[in-house]
Amino acid sequence: MLVKNAVTRTTGASDVNVALNVSGGQSRIVVKTGCDRISKNHSLAAARLAAAVINGDPNVGEHDYLEIDCVTTLQVGFFKSTTSDFFRRTPEEWRSLTQN
Repeated sequence: MLVKNAVTRTTGASDVNVALNVSGGQSRIVVKTGCDRISKNHSLAAARLAAAVINGDPNVGEHDYLEIDCVTTLQVGFFKSTTSDFFRRTPEEWRSLTQN
């Protein structure tokens, strides 16, 4: 719940979905959200979201990975197109990226 609250408070995040997946002895937090209102550069948007997660949940380091899935949806009439950019790093890798 801390993760979802942190992401939801990020200006521009929309349709936030957070899941915890455990497989093969590894755990990962998966954040799926619309990122275009954060930044058109999804790599930058993912870094901002990761920083929010790291700052909002002191236990994020207990997981092997933090995955950010930036989704873009375009709907015109009945036509709907969805694309996503997926970023997967360890919490430590995200920390080092967001501190620089």
